[in-house]
Amino acid sequence: MHYQLVAKAADFTPEELQKQASVHFDNFEFKGIGRYKDVISSPQGVYAYISSDGQIYYVTDVRCPFEPDDVVYVMDCHN
Repeated sequence: MHYQLVAKAADFTPEELQKQASVHFDNFEFKGIGRYKDVISSPQGVYAYISSDGQIYYVTDVRCPFEPDDVVYVMDCHN
């Protein structure tokens, strides 16, 4: 499975995020950092996010913890 994953930059250092991603995914790569509104409008979209407590959730209209101007890390993750 492939995920375009985001995490709020205020919740993690890059090292902490890498550690969290390694718990859930076999392969992952940092793609950058940006505003959530720009990431969500990219052709890849966003499929999941890591919450501040390290849990992974699918992004839905009902469950999205980000504001448009939040700064987020973007990762490509594969299992």
